[in-house]
Amino acid sequence: MLGDPTRDEKGVHGVAKYLNHRIWEIPKDVDVKVDVLQSDMKENWPRSAMEARPKEPRATVRRTVRGARHWIEYTRNHEGGRLADCGTVPLDDGTRAHWFLWSGERPNIHGYAPQHGFIAALYKNELYNHQTHHSPYRALGVSATPVRQRLWVVFEPRAFDKETKTGVFPTTDRNTLKLRGGPGTSDELPMSEWANAFADKMPEPVRKALADTRLGDARSIEDEAWRNRLLERFGSRWKMTKLSVRKEGPESVQPLQKGSRQLTLPGTPATTRSSRAATSSPVKNPRGPENLGASPGPSAARSTRVGGGLPHCRTVKASDMDNPGYLAAWQPRDPQCPNGVVLLNIEHPVLAQQIAYHQSQYPDHFAEQVQQEVVNVYQEMAISKIAHSEGMRSFLPSREVEQGLRTPLALTLALLGLVGEDILIQNRLRGTLGKARSNG
Repeated sequence: MLGDPTRDEKGVHGVAKYLNHRIWEIPKDVDVKVDVLQSDMKENWPRSAMEARPKEPRATVRRTVRGARHWIEYTRNHEGGRLADCGTVPLDDGTRAHWFLWSGERPNIHGYAPQHGFIAALYKNELYNHQTHHSPYRALGVSATPVRQRLWVVFEPRAFDKETKTGVFPTTDRNTLKLRGGPGTSDELPMSEWANAFADKMPEPVRKALADTRLGDARSIEDEAWRNRLLERFGSRWKMTKLSVRKEGPESVQPLQKGSRQLTLPGTPATTRSSRAATSSPVKNPRGPENLGASPGPSAARSTRVGGGLPHCRTVKASDMDNPGYLAAWQPRDPQCPNGVVLLNIEHPVLAQQIAYHQSQYPDHFAEQVQQEVVNVYQEMAISKIAHSEGMRSFLPSREVEQGLRTPLALTLALLGLVGEDILIQNRLRGTLGKARSNG
């Protein structure tokens, strides 16, 4: 009578809700209906088919199941909004990413159908790996809540082929899809890799929706002059000497990461066209995807200077974070920031306390200027943490850097220290507003 309580289906609409989330499309010649109880209280349920008939006090409501795609597109007349755009993005491994972008308010169907956006995998008309969390959407390059709630992305990988022994297949309990063939054989679906590939080919309507959402956001650090000054001061530390896999190289290396672009520092001597081309392009390696490291290993190598580009930072609301308690989160792919962007929680209590403290040190008419300076310092510190973590790729595999050092928890901890931030804030404010009030 009720759905699975572990999947938010314990209410009377649970069965209809499950089917509308699990089945992608109901064929036109198939009619699926669910008798929905009108009360959560068992004593009010019908005790016979007679009592379940229409107009009876204990009657059930017969609801038609139409499948997830029907409720995403929702072609019925709805004044609040409509499906603005949709399409399919082909990925390099043969997976197809079907996307749907809604404009305006959604119909109130949350009780029995998908009202807000989700990410899922499609296999033989069934949806698996249903996700609505912030993290998978950040992998798509989408962090703004208004867009995240109106965007659906359904990945359709190749089904298992008995001849080639490759493709996806369901587990015996039909709750999970597995991947067979290639390096990820029998592993979970590479949802993050698919999301990253989608971000790299982001459709223009989604890109525009994100840009429109950010028009009213608080100012982010986009000043290229500031970025150039930062590179001038610290670029040599972020730019590292590594060993790059080379067939005839005089040294050896244990490859841990992919090749990356070199940093071009302001004021450096001009280089020739050929040398620029050689240093600014990713290192290509026919032996595999990971071709850089710092420790001796089995592969022939040659020394090279590499570095990651300077990321950006954007202030966001607490609702755009995985958890409102996180102070920052890293989004490696963003349609407006090719080097990635740090999301700084502008509503975090630690940041609010810092702003309030430093505002108390100056007259009230400086409050807005003090607030902006505090936020700027935290943005700069967040950018520096990510940029400097590039150096750890010499000692740790890229996966550990991304999934360990750059997690929201790690970034929050890195930004919680008050000593370094306070010294920088005080120096900035003293230089622009003069000496602070005496604490005594």
